[in-house]
Amino acid sequence: MYYGMLEQFLEDLTMKTKLIKRMVILSLSMLAIGAVGSIVTYPMAHKKVTVDLNKTVDATSVKQVSVKGTSMDITLADSPDNKIHVSVNGETQSADKFDIKTKQNGDTLEVTFDEPKLIEMNFVLFFNYNNRSATVSLPKSVKQATVKTNFGEIYTNNFVGESLELKTDAGDINLSGLKLTDLNAKTNAGSISLSQ
Repeated sequence: MYYGMLEQFLEDLTMKTKLIKRMVILSLSMLAIGAVGSIVTYPMAHKKVTVDLNKTVDATSVKQVSVKGTSMDITLADSPDNKIHVSVNGETQSADKFDIKTKQNGDTLEVTFDEPKLIEMNFVLFFNYNNRSATVSLPKSVKQATVKTNFGEIYTNNFVGESLELKTDAGDINLSGLKLTDLNAKTNAGSISLSQ
């Protein structure tokens, strides 16, 4: 009698265990399908708009420039005149919230790219990189420059001055035609190339 009850109990337990295993496998499969679907469709749900901003600053008293960006490539170039020209081109989810901010403290000009703080920015970054680039054109009177960006490449061509400091957390740094006394270039995930 007890043997039959024990046998029945073990049989019920085995069927319940199989049922639980099936439910767990089904739940994990549904979760995986949902995650893949979200990753694929989420970036497509946000329409991108074109950004085309320009700003010009008088450089008469500017000797140093500090440029800070979050998620974009930044290029230092030669200015065609004695002014500092800043331009941003590319795509973003929210062009109306994007701005170029400049602030002068003595002989130092700070250029900051005010980018929208989007919830999906960190998540989408790996799958749908925001394609934006900034160009900062400097006159020969600017002798020191600092460029920092979190996610993006940094390019400099023919910078002539005293010092140049470049830093990116994730991106390459490409330098060419430099004539300066002090160079400090750092990337946490990328390469640094220097050419004449």
